[in-house]
Amino acid sequence: LADWLHTQRTDPSAWRTSTDVAPQRREIRHRLRAGDGHGAIQAIAEIADFLAIRGEADQLAESLNQSERYANTPDLRAAYELSLGLAEWYTGSLEEAVAAFRTGRTAAEQAGNQLLAARLNMLLGGALRQIGDPAAAREPLAKACALPATDQASREIVMGSLFDAGLVA
Repeated sequence: LADWLHTQRTDPSAWRTSTDVAPQRREIRHRLRAGDGHGAIQAIAEIADFLAIRGEADQLAESLNQSERYANTPDLRAAYELSLGLAEWYTGSLEEAVAAFRTGRTAAEQAGNQLLAARLNMLLGGALRQIGDPAAAREPLAKACALPATDQASREIVMGSLFDAGLVA
């Protein structure tokens, strides 16, 4: 059923309300019930930003609590920490978001996932800027800005990082 729900996902550009990610939410529940924590973490990471921005970080945190034990490889740890950091960011704990983004960045670098490491650097730099530490924000933002902008995802990371770096400057 979780695999079928995966096929029911809509394009992220069409997401407007939390009901637009209902297939992913059901997929996550089914994967967790079936013991497929790896698949659940990947699905959570794909919608974490969207849910956190829309005020559903508590539900996101609940799914993360159920899946934490499955974050046992660098890629999965990075995806887990990305989601956790976003949930923390939008629930008011920037310090905990910074810690999660740092842990996730290290895991993404260990996994050799350049795109995810850059995204985590962008988020880390933004969080550090917002807590009032512009000096610390410069390093992760510079790393994120150095990502080759070869597709839409990488361009968004570079542009977001340049924006934050401009605010830091």
